[in-house]
Amino acid sequence: MTETAAAPAKVIAMSGPRRLRKTQPKPLPAEPPPPPTRLPPTDPATFAPAPELLEYVAAFNREEYRACVEPIEALFFRQRNTFHQGLLQLAVGLMQLRLGLTRGPRTLLRSARELLAEYAPWQEGLAIAPILAHIDAWLAVLAQELPPCCPPERLAAQGPPPLRLAIAPPPEGA
Repeated sequence: MTETAAAPAKVIAMSGPRRLRKTQPKPLPAEPPPPPTRLPPTDPATFAPAPELLEYVAAFNREEYRACVEPIEALFFRQRNTFHQGLLQLAVGLMQLRLGLTRGPRTLLRSARELLAEYAPWQEGLAIAPILAHIDAWLAVLAQELPPCCPPERLAAQGPPPLRLAIAPPPEGA
């Protein structure tokens, strides 16, 4: 365990009469969390979806992408893995598209695609191919010459139909 040394106290001048007060030393930042790791393949025989994943899927299917963030963040911060990180980036990217943004979603969706592709064809009850196809369809729209902020109606008209997720057993041969 490493020792954390406190920064030396600073003396600052206060407004008004010339008084000096000592500030509390700021603790040095804690060590950063470890980087996310790759989840092992889900065992279909023993898999039971986490309640947070079910909440994410329900909110996603209602197209309430903001409501997807909290449950998937809970899973991500508990397990720190690239699968949940990819699902989080997918939801945030789609949420930003709803706001008419283009630059951020392009980056988020590319990253989500890269992270989720490692888990094909199936992980934690989700078929990965439809998710990747949806991301690819949005990336094709975003590859056009679009301004950083675009009317949301224009993006929605050019984008693919909404994706519906389902927790299901793995496809044959997976």
